[in-house]
Amino acid sequence: MDLKTLPSPKVTMARGDRVPAFSLYGEQDGPSDLEFIHIEDIRSRSEQHEWEIGTHLHKGLFQTLFVLNGSAEAILDETVHKAAPGSVVVIPPGTVHSFRFEPDTDGYVLTLAEALPIRLADSRSRQLFETLSVQARVVEMGADAERCRLLLAQISQEARELESGHLLICEWLVAATLMLIARRAAEPPIATAKLRSSNIFARFRAYVEARYRDHLSVADYAKALSVSETRLDRICRSHVHQSAFELVQERLMLEARRTLVHVEAPVSVIARELGFKDPAYFCRIFRKRTGQSPTSFRKSQRQRLETAARLSTAP
Repeated sequence: MDLKTLPSPKVTMARGDRVPAFSLYGEQDGPSDLEFIHIEDIRSRSEQHEWEIGTHLHKGLFQTLFVLNGSAEAILDETVHKAAPGSVVVIPPGTVHSFRFEPDTDGYVLTLAEALPIRLADSRSRQLFETLSVQARVVEMGADAERCRLLLAQISQEARELESGHLLICEWLVAATLMLIARRAAEPPIATAKLRSSNIFARFRAYVEARYRDHLSVADYAKALSVSETRLDRICRSHVHQSAFELVQERLMLEARRTLVHVEAPVSVIARELGFKDPAYFCRIFRKRTGQSPTSFRKSQRQRLETAARLSTAP
């Protein structure tokens, strides 16, 4: 378990580079420990960078950022979010994100090995934990904000003191923290009768995340899940009102949109990296699903983000 505070030099993207992927911001080497837990206060890293954390992603790490005082503007993939006091920014692995904090913002950043939340869950809490990894979001903690703060403060204390049993205690505290966040994020609460279908849906999303570049068929995914194509489609529609095929295509296009906005590679190169043998076919599919060509989308989204950044710094 890694609980040290790591240095974090400023990172600037060069033309043609991928989105920087870090263990923690500024650190290129990812953790090998499946029990990796890291906690730090927002100030310790953000103040070094003038309260701005540049665009990057974490591979194999799940992260939450709790705002206690002050505020943060978080860009999660293509969407700008505001995080007010008492809210938690949930960042699943692979999410392209950046932050701009109000100076002197206070709070905690909790970073975990991707598999740790599921390992800590039991049969009653697993589905709730899995929902946290589906989508980046800001969760308003409401009446649970103070309880969340106290749990994070205890994790931080255990991390500093390293007394006997600290790892086990940290895991208990992490599980309780995630349960509070998941409970607030689940709207409406998930009925017990839906737990099995929700588990299948979460596993499907995990398979898609791992294999979307391979352009597998829905039949391939259904076989891996030991369900029929019809049932998989029905489960997907019950959760998000989309078919299994649409979800696979949506994930592929999400990665296309992310890459077009954040990476300076030619469209033909991006198409090949996404598993398309024919760049022209990629362009047709992208236009069909977004209404824009890849080049037009890239230009419009970069202009939108630049405008949002200017407005947020205007007096």
